[in-house]
Amino acid sequence: MSSACTRLYAVLGAPVRHSASPAMHTALFRRLGHDGVYVALEVPPARLAEAVAGLDAAGIAGFNVTLPHKEAVAALLDHLDPLAEQLGSVNLVYRDSRGALRGDNVDAIGLLDALRAARVPVRGRRCVVLGAGGAAAAAVAALALGGAQAIRVLNRTVPRAQALARRLSVAFDVPITAGGLEDAALEAAQLLINATSVGLKGESPPIDVAHLPKGATVYDMVYSLEPTPLLRIARGRGLRAVDGLGMLVHQGARSAERWLGRTLDAADRASMRRAVRAALRRRCEASASP
Repeated sequence: MSSACTRLYAVLGAPVRHSASPAMHTALFRRLGHDGVYVALEVPPARLAEAVAGLDAAGIAGFNVTLPHKEAVAALLDHLDPLAEQLGSVNLVYRDSRGALRGDNVDAIGLLDALRAARVPVRGRRCVVLGAGGAAAAAVAALALGGAQAIRVLNRTVPRAQALARRLSVAFDVPITAGGLEDAALEAAQLLINATSVGLKGESPPIDVAHLPKGATVYDMVYSLEPTPLLRIARGRGLRAVDGLGMLVHQGARSAERWLGRTLDAADRASMRRAVRAALRRRCEASASP
């Protein structure tokens, strides 16, 4: 039950009704005895500035940002932490010691946490990232921080991929190149990361994973109870395939640590994962009901 002391948290996106973040954070807050409530707020792009100003005025304790607002929200905050500034993308907003809204990006470290937890090697690997938005920027950063040998960014709109590669090449000491969705780019890749929303609604992957070499791993940031088409095809080819649920949990844990000022342990993260899976099951059951 909420009270006058209850702290408000949220995730902003469009669409955002599919998000499992409210269930995940609610479970964590209950486990920790924290008097907080976390809600999903669907905010159209044209009203993002109005929404952020309103949440600030209402005293929100912190919020996450998802598609399509990760880049646009950066200009609406009081300050950006270094990584968010480098990436031009924000997925975590918190209040600093003066009460100002600060933006950070914990997608990158959340993805790196998830890859490590799944025992997916990054150091010394040749990697390909699909996409050129905020999620792709975070994926490139995670791979660079993890010691990747080389990173290639592929996107349908090549100039966007090139702009992302140029910007992040300045920030990280690893070769970052860009191109279109050419299948040949996969032939030497050891790790492929889908950083687009393709697959969220069951869409077919934009690239043919049959060109990946034997032993490669496919990581899809999209999360659901059932494998996405990309992961199903990858597994059918005998490749290792990992979904984005781990990234959701680990970036959520990093967000909560910033808001609450405490470190979460493995049991805390496991409770968050269980809550996500339970929320996804409820969604599947509801959609299957006549």
